[in-house]
Amino acid sequence: MKIYKWEVKRGERLLSFLRAHLGDLFPVKRMKRAVERGYCRVNGCIETFATHPLAMGDRVEFAPPPIEVRIESEIETMFEDEHLLVVAKPCGVVCEEEALPTLFPQQKRLFLVHRLDKETSGLWLLAKSSEAFEHLKRQFAERKVEKLYLAAVVGRKVVLPEKVSSLLAPAARYAGQTLYRSSKGERSSKEAVTYFRLLQQGKLGGVVLCRPVTGRTHQLRVQLAELGYPIAGDLLYTSFIRNGAQLWPPPTRLMLHAYLLRLTHPCTGECLVWRCPVSSQFEEELGGLGCSVSSLSLESEKGGDHL
Repeated sequence: MKIYKWEVKRGERLLSFLRAHLGDLFPVKRMKRAVERGYCRVNGCIETFATHPLAMGDRVEFAPPPIEVRIESEIETMFEDEHLLVVAKPCGVVCEEEALPTLFPQQKRLFLVHRLDKETSGLWLLAKSSEAFEHLKRQFAERKVEKLYLAAVVGRKVVLPEKVSSLLAPAARYAGQTLYRSSKGERSSKEAVTYFRLLQQGKLGGVVLCRPVTGRTHQLRVQLAELGYPIAGDLLYTSFIRNGAQLWPPPTRLMLHAYLLRLTHPCTGECLVWRCPVSSQFEEELGGLGCSVSSLSLESEKGGDHL
């Protein structure tokens, strides 16, 4: 990947600057999209706003991706009976109620039990009846559902506490999304508890097994960013919480994957466990951190992949 570097001679907007220097090589839309996806740095920090004002003496680096971001595989069914549907969600699929008829046209009706961020891949649980939905909702509320995530984080030496308990509250709005930060007990704050275990340390980052006890929006992304080890490819919180290292150029996706789901079947009472392998794209991006899926050990000293 070719990296362009300049020193700014006069103040102007970032996109105008790039257009003046690279307008003959790349369409403006492609440059703007590349900036928004984290392929531009100003003074060593990733800048995702094309309208960012530059000042004389600023250092600009631009590494346009050679191709557009690939779309991962289609949704794959991991388990289905008359009560439940468990699928492997690719990165880029939105978990919203109104999207269900389009995503699953063969299903008469589905109930959204829980959500994954659009950029997160992995196990996604849906109910096929209102009775199953209510039962599963209680399991989540009573924290009887176990979820394990794989997160590839940035950091040459990742040192994480075994448990993080924080209070998360809305802090800002960007591109239609609410961003969260730890608070000191604000009225809108909610408890967020996660257990972490480092599985592998690479040259530029590590792979972390995460077990969220609570299910707050962006919980893992906020906590890891605030600890100084942002999830690779998380441009939202890398820019918002400027803490710790940055991986640049960034991966083509958020490196967060819902790996395991363990719960009780709402009708039979059977304990069910599903594991979802990471995609080939996830594997390739791990290589940029100096990590590999083949050498990951998900087994704890006690046996099994519990935390």
